[in-house]
Amino acid sequence: NNTKNSKMSLAVSKEVVEKIVSQYYKEKNNENIYLQISSWCTVKGYHGFAKFFKEQSKEEALHAEKFYDYLVERRLQLLTPKNFKYEIISVTSVEDALQKSLQKEKETSKSILEIYDLAEDKKDRYTCQFLDWFISEQVEEENQFTDLINQLKNMKSDSSLMYMDKHIGKEK
Repeated sequence: NNTKNSKMSLAVSKEVVEKIVSQYYKEKNNENIYLQISSWCTVKGYHGFAKFFKEQSKEEALHAEKFYDYLVERRLQLLTPKNFKYEIISVTSVEDALQKSLQKEKETSKSILEIYDLAEDKKDRYTCQFLDWFISEQVEEENQFTDLINQLKNMKSDSSLMYMDKHIGKEK
């Protein structure tokens, strides 16, 4: 083991810590957004989609928890940014909800890749390794929403939407 020549740092740079903390709050925001969408679906009678989005919300909470656990494992404190506020989202249809969710997932993917690139630049391989799971997860999330949007676009009637609503709540 040639650690003397290795440039890998056990410390996490201030910039990486700030990005990880920011990502924690982005995940919490996404959790809240999916709850808002779930609520809208319930009010509109799309109970399957409501259940689906509530499950998505729980996944986002788990993602945030992973970031929290990583910070604590690295002996870093989670501090709340001064200007943190939950985003308010409004949706007009199931397709709109799915489109906005896909956009959020793309933003999340971009953010995680930015953290990865920064950690790589800082030779912080521990953070890179930690983020590998999130990168794979984001591919799954984006594909899931893309597939649902495509399925919805191929539907010919409102009864098809109701069929999809009935079955989506059983998938997760």
